Amino acid sequence: MTHRERIIAALVSPDCYRQMIKPYWKELIDLIEMGVDAINPVQITATGMAPARLKKEFGKDITFWGGGVSTQGVLDKGSVREIKDEVRRNVDIFAPGGGFVFTQVHNIQCDVPPENIVAAYKTALEV
Repeated sequence: MTHRERIIAALVSPDCYRQMIKPYWKELIDLIEMGVDAINPVQITATGMAPARLKKEFGKDITFWGGGVSTQGVLDKGSVREIKDEVRRNVDIFAPGGGFVFTQVHNIQCDVPPENIVAAYKTALEV
């Protein structure tokens, strides 16, 4: 049992761990071991996809392709200030040490104001 598995075992039963946690870790580890070296999309608002956690746990193994700004709630509806703040925050987390390709989380939809797109990419270039 690995160190990480021992920590989890202290929090949940071994059966629960084997059924609900280990299969997902195995899937991720298998992807890395078979040569997958980038993840896209990086949906930063999804459960378990917090940028700081992703960078800490997987930043030495994979490149994050995306995650620069959320396309739902920020890029589409946020103010220019909110967009700049999110871009700076995410670049500051993902970029150190390399392994980050700046782009938005998903495709930009037709309801996104052009000035919001410009603000996101200009900010990314400035950071």
